Amino acid sequence: MTFDFNSKAVTPEQIEAIEERVNSAIKADDTVSWVEVPHSKVKDREDIMQFFGDKYGDLVRVVQIGGGDKTLDGYSMELCGGTHVRKTSDIGIFKIKSEGSTGAGIRRIEAVCGPAAEAFLGEQQEKESAEKSEALAKLAKANEALAKLDAPTLLVPDNARAFEVKNQAIEAEKALKKAQATGAARMADSLIAEKNITENIVISTAGSPALLQELLNGLRKTHFTQAAFIVIDDGNKLHLGAFCGEEGKRNGHGAGTLIQKLGPIAGGKGGGKPDMARGAASDRDKISELATAANTELGL
Repeated sequence: MTFDFNSKAVTPEQIEAIEERVNSAIKADDTVSWVEVPHSKVKDREDIMQFFGDKYGDLVRVVQIGGGDKTLDGYSMELCGGTHVRKTSDIGIFKIKSEGSTGAGIRRIEAVCGPAAEAFLGEQQEKESAEKSEALAKLAKANEALAKLDAPTLLVPDNARAFEVKNQAIEAEKALKKAQATGAARMADSLIAEKNITENIVISTAGSPALLQELLNGLRKTHFTQAAFIVIDDGNKLHLGAFCGEEGKRNGHGAGTLIQKLGPIAGGKGGGKPDMARGAASDRDKISELATAANTELGL
């Protein structure tokens, strides 16, 4: 069924309330009856729904739900010529599929009942289950990474809905990025401290993409003047970075040029400005070869 109206959008809470009220009336097993009466007898009654754009004959058919038999005292009454069930329970379960705008200030509710509603609910349950499984997998992956960083993990109760698990997975991924950034900053400071920053350097290590950015930030923060080439293996691909201070550029090096020249060794590419550049490479097996070539290029 469809139901058109011209008020504001219906909220999810209101949709639940509508479904609850309709299904309560269905469970009540109220009698549905109808009677033909002169139109003049009912045309001025506000409790009987009728459409004034329609043309009615002298005799009209009034359908009512509840009330006495043909007494026109039901809780729902309407001028209608359609075929109807004998009792509300014959309708079966009622479920709203959608609510939205149809244009020109008109909104529409689409709903199903009986076997169609049962089929729709079955589809929704399968969709809910699939979405929940996918969200749980994302949450588990984020929690595993958080645990490795000794950061708090985020959990959900077993009876959580799919949208609740999705929200928690999003929060876990946000927490992971924050933890990775914090850990990457500490690791970057440690790696830079191990190097002699008065000469060219090459850093090749495992870590997150955040580590590459923190290393570049660290070199800028320490006012590094030479040339540096960085390779970070995150387990899926290689993240490449280059930094060139004034001394490095005077010696003929450029960050963008280093990425463009060395990246292809591991099937990578990238580029950037003479002072800072980034790239990525897909062939992780070539990380040692790439680091060796960088050492040679920078005279180490």
